Amino acid sequence: MVQTSASVDPSSEVAIHFDSETKLFNALQLMGLIGSMISLVAALFSSVLRQATWYNFFVSWIVYCTSYLLLFFAGHAYDGNPSLSLCLAQSSLNHAASPL
Repeated sequence: MVQTSASVDPSSEVAIHFDSETKLFNALQLMGLIGSMISLVAALFSSVLRQATWYNFFVSWIVYCTSYLLLFFAGHAYDGNPSLSLCLAQSSLNHAASPL
């Protein structure tokens, strides 16, 4: 068996990698949420008429982004053990947002 001179804890590398992926995912979801809200508000004050399907798409996208950002908004995005009710609410929204 080959031994290296410096030992690296593999769990710390996984935690760093997981944390950066989580931050990137939350950032992209937040950008999608803000962009959808801006588009929806701009359309509400616009003189151009849009179909109900268009509004439904943006409302469902807002619900979808919010469902994935629920832990982030509650301040538990990077915790290892958030409350059961918060996890249950996020799981319910995640599963309900896709067919919406």
